Amino acid sequence: MSGSLLALVAVWVLLQKSFVGFQIKVLGLDKRAAGFVGFREKRLIWLVLLISGGLAGLAGVCEVTGPIGQLVPQVSPGYGYARSPWRFSDA
Repeated sequence: MSGSLLALVAVWVLLQKSFVGFQIKVLGLDKRAAGFVGFREKRLIWLVLLISGGLAGLAGVCEVTGPIGQLVPQVSPGYGYARSPWRFSDA
């Protein structure tokens, strides 16, 4: 719980109070305008992908640990084994 609150504050500070957050907002609103002012589009996209992946991982950890805050081997049978149907088809 405290980790997610810390992440919330960190993301808010990043997006509202930093120049990188401003760049991310401009790129999200108008890609062409971001290119005109010289923001590096690929770097910003990778940064956002890394941050969102980390936040998704944190959400997964919070989901698995649950309210007790500890990992228990019996709490998550089958998590992480979502299979795509096309992998098992003959095509």
